[in-house]
Amino acid sequence: MQNGKSRVTLKDIAQECGYSVNTVSRALRGDTRLPEETIRRIRETAYEIGYIRNSLASSLRSGKSNIIAIVIEDLQNQHYSHLLDLLSIYLTQNGYRSMILTSRNALDTNAQTAETLSSAVDYAVAHFVDGVLLFPNLDSAGSAETLQRNRIPFVLIDREIEGVSADVVRLDDYEGGRIAAEKFLETSHRKLVYMAGPVDNGSQYLREKGFFDVLREHGISREQVLVLPHHVVMRSIKTHELDELLFPVEYTGIFAFNDQIAYYVLNCLRENGIRIPEDVSVIGFDNIRSQYPYLVPLSSIGEEKENEIAKEAVRLLLRRIEEPAADPCSIILPVRYY
Repeated sequence: MQNGKSRVTLKDIAQECGYSVNTVSRALRGDTRLPEETIRRIRETAYEIGYIRNSLASSLRSGKSNIIAIVIEDLQNQHYSHLLDLLSIYLTQNGYRSMILTSRNALDTNAQTAETLSSAVDYAVAHFVDGVLLFPNLDSAGSAETLQRNRIPFVLIDREIEGVSADVVRLDDYEGGRIAAEKFLETSHRKLVYMAGPVDNGSQYLREKGFFDVLREHGISREQVLVLPHHVVMRSIKTHELDELLFPVEYTGIFAFNDQIAYYVLNCLRENGIRIPEDVSVIGFDNIRSQYPYLVPLSSIGEEKENEIAKEAVRLLLRRIEEPAADPCSIILPVRYY
């Protein structure tokens, strides 16, 4: 029997009930050529001594694990937590289990590096997953190539990788930036702040470009807008010094890269007596309040159809698993102002 230091094996079951290892294996697979009483006895013994099937060994034999790896960087952001929950639900509904791998590179940042992402992807490959849902950064080409070389189906979520031909599902970040700028201009806000996202995040470039393209069309140059780099914003949040960035208040509108940052800003301004939106308007991105209604109201840009990005990502991955040679598909989902 077990000494408490190793997992229960087929050999342990065989020793316990007096059958050969081969018979035990056949019984656990439900081989109908065996007597029903033999199958019943072996399965009861397996249950009693705590046997759990070695899925990795089974996947080596069958070539299929029924596991999908989700490689994601930031579980602290409620936008990603919600997406992760949805992806896991949709995968389960289609007969797959999820393996969650994080690629965040430090406790005090929201960033990921090519090295940490590559390690997560390597781990997924080593565990014979049937597919990968990947939240990439701009330096993720090497990880995509690893998946392609190992013939593992994958879908990029939220962002593309320049130079990589692959299935991708993302929001229309450029249009989201344009909508935010248009909303400010509609309400006569011209003294603005842009709080940027991570420089290695493809969504950051598109949201910023859309935002400043509209402002430029209305005679407002980039130099007239206070641009706060992501690393500066996150450091001030971490050290509880966000008020040093936000004061004195010489602006009337703030566009934040995401809702996570926007909520920090909103709370800081309110704690210092600034009224939202009477004194300062704040617009975020992701519309996380639609999924977490206990949050205070916040103007935000989000997907037009609820849960669409998760549904489309799983649909594309299942398609890629069934049709490995299909042409890559790029889906850009519409966004709206909430």
